[in-house]
Amino acid sequence: MPAKDILDTVARPVLPLKDTPCVFIDGGKGGVFKTGYGVNLAVLMAKTYRVVFLGFDVDDDNAPAAFGIDGETMEQIRGGPNDRRFKPCIVHVGKKEIIRVASPGLMGKGAGKHARTMDGAGNADLLRALVEGPVWGANELVIVDLPAGSSDEWTAALETFSNALGVIIMCQPSNEEAFDRTLEKVKLSFQHVLGVVESFATCAFPDGAVPVHPGTGEEFNPWGVNSPVSRRCEEERVRYLGPLPVLHGLERVNGRLTYSEPGMVPVRAGAEEIMKLMPEVSE
Repeated sequence: MPAKDILDTVARPVLPLKDTPCVFIDGGKGGVFKTGYGVNLAVLMAKTYRVVFLGFDVDDDNAPAAFGIDGETMEQIRGGPNDRRFKPCIVHVGKKEIIRVASPGLMGKGAGKHARTMDGAGNADLLRALVEGPVWGANELVIVDLPAGSSDEWTAALETFSNALGVIIMCQPSNEEAFDRTLEKVKLSFQHVLGVVESFATCAFPDGAVPVHPGTGEEFNPWGVNSPVSRRCEEERVRYLGPLPVLHGLERVNGRLTYSEPGMVPVRAGAEEIMKLMPEVSE
């Protein structure tokens, strides 16, 4: 039996997606590996939970490429002329584990046509269509890739979900101002900060090896052990989840998505924070 059929046969309560425990990934700005971190986190969490990944970044949707499904579209369900339901894309990450994925870049002519052509419809309407349109089945965790900045789409994304566990903030080590601005924005939205990840803060090769200083033989870290952002986290009493190396990403092994080891330290740390707040998984 295919993996998606095995998962759908497990008897578990089906919550509306908007009421399912949810984690937001926020970066305050583009180019901080927000989507890449969220995808790695989804792959790891799918080992324990039924995971949905929602890409809410309307202007710069990198989710399809990050999952390796660029060019795919969500299939519309043909139940009648006014049927607006569609199937999310399925990404296999193990023998039984899958991630259900929806994002603006996956809304093809069938799934996205109605959402994009409504009179007066804006990006906020499109985001709501991503939540309400797919037939999701039973899921236990939603990971949401938030749009950059503090736009109406950002606010609409937060208001869509009633069971938010919190926000993981992505930032660059050289940009304390952006970190402070994002942290203040998240706190003003009354969201719990699960932790902070520094993007591009260390170096690592694809095989997991790290560069060393030719003179001292010590691991090369351009920002030092105590980076400006890690110090700001200590001052603000939020958890510093760790640095992400410059080289990181996902790989495909036998057609299934897997994470690469070099960047997994802050991903595992983020998973730990989420699992503390998750309800027990019923077998």
